[in-house]
Amino acid sequence: TQNIDRTAFRVRSSAPRRPYPSSRPWIPVRLRGLSILCLFIGLIGISLGLVERAAPGTTGTWSVSRPRSDAIFGLILLAALLLRLYFATTAEYIYDEANASIPRSQSISFAPGNLQLPIRGQNHPALPAYFVKASSVLFGTTPLGYRLVHVLAGLCTIVLIFLLARRWYGPVAARWAAALLAFNEYYLGVSARATAHVPYLLFTG
Repeated sequence: TQNIDRTAFRVRSSAPRRPYPSSRPWIPVRLRGLSILCLFIGLIGISLGLVERAAPGTTGTWSVSRPRSDAIFGLILLAALLLRLYFATTAEYIYDEANASIPRSQSISFAPGNLQLPIRGQNHPALPAYFVKASSVLFGTTPLGYRLVHVLAGLCTIVLIFLLARRWYGPVAARWAAALLAFNEYYLGVSARATAHVPYLLFTG
């Protein structure tokens, strides 16, 4: 909404920005991290609802049935996490991070009287920027801090693929599906960086 030109009633990147009028704090500054975390919990709930709509009874089975431990899948997930933490810590920023998601996340503001909640960037919608904003608030403004929520979202996608494949095709196929996604060279690269790929794949799944 900060890009709406209210004189021409059109969306423009050059639209004059002004603070939102507000007499009350919407989100207390000290609770920003908790508020963003609650937002992501709500998004996870929405994604579970979409899974239930696509495959009725799936989430009920997950919550009611006794969890079955799978040591092989646990090792796959652990290896996937360690690899992504290494790349997220050591890899240099790519163009989309340095020029899109990270700068856009820095423009997001929950401050009373200066509310800035972008709905899209120059080339991409703004969802990745909200992931980066939550990550930097919770974990700091280091390369790993900016990327850690993306790393966790990438792991959630692997878990989702494993659960769906196990339900439909059995545990062996589920382990293979999880391993193929976890160690795919392309997905390993994008899920260790703060780009648009992981958020959209997670919520598409």
